[in-house]
Amino acid sequence: MTDKEVIELVLDWQQNKNQESMNKLYKHVERLFLYFKSVKFRGLCKHIDVDGVFHDCFVRCVNDFDASLGFKFMPYLTNHIRYGVLNERRKNKKYLDHKKEWDDTEYYIKSEKKREYIVSTKELLADLSDRQKKLIVKYYFESKLMGDIGRELGISRQAVSFQIAKILSDLRVKYA
Repeated sequence: MTDKEVIELVLDWQQNKNQESMNKLYKHVERLFLYFKSVKFRGLCKHIDVDGVFHDCFVRCVNDFDASLGFKFMPYLTNHIRYGVLNERRKNKKYLDHKKEWDDTEYYIKSEKKREYIVSTKELLADLSDRQKKLIVKYYFESKLMGDIGRELGISRQAVSFQIAKILSDLRVKYA
């Protein structure tokens, strides 16, 4: 759907309250919602009502969008979603205190070489250094964002991402 078609649907909704226009627009925007939910705000989905924030932002944007200013609708909606989720996160600080205790769960690993392992969490983390364990536990078990982990450890988000990728590749080599 082109930008003109999207703006026409928005204007049709604003002027005529045509429900069909709203439905078409919502179907067009659903992929953006899924992207945000699965990629951008992966760790927050457990702690805040991301779907509710998306819906509120969508309705607010459709009602408040002013086409005469020359803006495109999708970037306008994207910014509203981003700020809406971050504001909801600020309001709901209790998720920061939520820590999932990691247990000695066993994982079934089937490698490319057809060897099979049943590996416990403690076994996986046993060979890691304290710093590596801290990164893995904070990211996977406490559901902290890479940026937050980086601020705690005094490194950048990219460095956290690189270190986690390195840890995982080392584990794959060991168990593959």
